[in-house]
Amino acid sequence: MAQGVVSDNWSLQDISSLFSEGMDDSTADEIIVENSKHSYESIYHASVQTEALFDFLTDLVLRDEILVEQKFEHAWVNTNSSILKAKELGVVRSYPFLNEPQKLVEPRNRILEHMCSIDSLKLAHQENVLGWKEAKVVQHPLLSATMWGGAGMCTRSFVYEKSYTPHPLKKKILC
Repeated sequence: MAQGVVSDNWSLQDISSLFSEGMDDSTADEIIVENSKHSYESIYHASVQTEALFDFLTDLVLRDEILVEQKFEHAWVNTNSSILKAKELGVVRSYPFLNEPQKLVEPRNRILEHMCSIDSLKLAHQENVLGWKEAKVVQHPLLSATMWGGAGMCTRSFVYEKSYTPHPLKKKILC
């Protein structure tokens, strides 16, 4: 069995953007958990791109394969990314994790329970769940991307027995 890792398409999107457009001088919000509540802190997006690149290079050197969710690879594949060479060589490989949803539901829900360990996160997540159920809209988009996306990727990692390298903006909420 290959020594692989599950990686975020979001990370590859940021790396592709870094290669094609240079460092992004805008800011990104990072979720901070302190004193039993969460808040948002602005950081430079260039630092997010750079961290994603370093994580990718580490995985490229240490792993036989980097698996990404096939359904979301369009986020970076259509950009003429330099990463496409690694995909052509089979090092970065798309995998249809979502073709087996029954394997992912229970572990994902348990991971989400653990992630909602503080009241402010639990409340914001419940607002997102309700908003999505009622109108397919979330009130807290960054929280949605980090929690649902992070839980989903952790679940893929758990079910398919591969380690997971999260997108830099997901790391703090996952650890």
